[in-house]
Amino acid sequence: MVAAAFLAFLGGCSGVGQVDLRNCPRTSILGIAAETSLFRPGGGGDITDLAFQIEIMGLTVECTPSKDRVTTSLSIAIGGERGPAGQGDAWVSYFIAVVERANELILDKQTHRGRLVFGVDQKRTVAIEEWEQVIPLPKGKLGKDYEIIVGLNLSPEELDAARRRRSE
Repeated sequence: MVAAAFLAFLGGCSGVGQVDLRNCPRTSILGIAAETSLFRPGGGGDITDLAFQIEIMGLTVECTPSKDRVTTSLSIAIGGERGPAGQGDAWVSYFIAVVERANELILDKQTHRGRLVFGVDQKRTVAIEEWEQVIPLPKGKLGKDYEIIVGLNLSPEELDAARRRRSE
């Protein structure tokens, strides 16, 4: 059932009407910040201490460019799997950043919190987080000059673990 909901979610990728998508910002999920493992507080970090495995599964965007701004509606699919130490629901911290592509300058970064709701015997779930992002366009700039990047907020330990996984 989770897979069917996610496939329906992915079907929403589009612009609105006859939008020239070349005037829309690029959107991406930051690879190193796309997934993490949440462990029981005070646990040793082995599999028996795993509370939740969290992943940003997908991102859909609707874009409405105009002369002086581009408005994007973001839908972010965040999936979770309950581990042996997981109880109740999982709270997930993630960010949405706007970057000027030419110089990789972060113009705006917002942190959000989402809740993954698990039923009593439910092992996996998906939450859809929806946001609107407005990017003002200075004279001579187009939406395609920007990128919207989404990722999980990782602790230093989680970031180290993600780097180790990538190097394996």
